[in-house]
Amino acid sequence: MTGVGWVTTMCRAYCVYQIVASASCVGFDTRRRAGRDVLTVLSKGKLNDYEREQEMESALVRLHSPDAPLAWAELATNARHRGATAIRESLAKPVIEVPDVEDAAAHKCSLALRPEAQRFRDDSINRFIAELFSAITNATELPCPKVHLDRFDLFHAHLFLDYATSDMGLIFHAREYPAFDKVSFPYILGYCQQDSTMPYAPLEMDFRNFVWFKGELAALDTGEDTVLGKEILYPGTELFRTVFEDELGDAIADLFYFDSLECPCDEKIFVCWKYFGKPLPRMIE
Repeated sequence: MTGVGWVTTMCRAYCVYQIVASASCVGFDTRRRAGRDVLTVLSKGKLNDYEREQEMESALVRLHSPDAPLAWAELATNARHRGATAIRESLAKPVIEVPDVEDAAAHKCSLALRPEAQRFRDDSINRFIAELFSAITNATELPCPKVHLDRFDLFHAHLFLDYATSDMGLIFHAREYPAFDKVSFPYILGYCQQDSTMPYAPLEMDFRNFVWFKGELAALDTGEDTVLGKEILYPGTELFRTVFEDELGDAIADLFYFDSLECPCDEKIFVCWKYFGKPLPRMIE
């Protein structure tokens, strides 16, 4: 198994052992509460517990976010009323092939779970998503080296609908494939990890999750001493510091941004349908 799904599946399989072996695992309700509180505080809402609100705020590194276009706002309104169906209908009908980038195929690496994808019908939405990827890599607020737009670091995000309101959000995962090292990172993550040029660095992994929600963009601090490090990480995945999208909402689609492609930024976006594990049927114009 390769690509984004490999790490997720590997981590969750490992967690089965951890849940049996450890009595101190972070439970489902705790993770969901942490996810809900992250979105509330990120969007400048208030929690009933002021101390917890401040604790959550301290685990966010707020970044500059580009303004969402009108088409995104209209889609968000439709999604609040019609859920995933609204998003599905916003995708352009032509199905496009997910390209090979940065010699991934030569290593038997499939970065996407499916070989086919789509884009949003409105190009301004595709450009906005591309701008968010750029905003993350250009961020100067992070207490660690910058994120890079390549297939070992940042190349994908997940679109979700908040459980409470069905508001659209995005979670970006950077530092995806750290290089294998017998001492610092003795873990094999499949074909896509081969020849990785990104060394494992604990501080960088602490800030590998980025969330955009209701116009606000932030890096999540999941260091072991933070509230998110203690409450939102799936048991057994602490080393990888991955915040899964289903802690925040219903997972709708995987979004890929391949910066190395020589084309306009909106054409570097590839959308793979994910909702409830049901792939989007091929559409015919």
